Amino acid sequence: MSTVEIAKSQLQRLTSKTKRHIFLLEFGDCNFTPLTEETYNEVKHICRKEKIKLPLMKRKEEISINVTTPNLYGIILDLARGHDIILDVYKI
Repeated sequence: MSTVEIAKSQLQRLTSKTKRHIFLLEFGDCNFTPLTEETYNEVKHICRKEKIKLPLMKRKEEISINVTTPNLYGIILDLARGHDIILDVYKI
């Protein structure tokens, strides 16, 4: 792995960590939106409309936050700020 790839990886990790802290500072004391079928469909519709990755995954009947989503905390922050959908990042 080259030094450029290592630097990019570290920068991506730090950026994600910073966005997580910003989210928790801004929305940590708010009521979280429950992960229901309705919430899943609403987030799916928003993500299709805005052409961003879906931060949720659905297995059988269980809905959870997909931790492998690129720019996860950026997407979660956008959902909270723009659409009042506050996902519980403490479960990640």
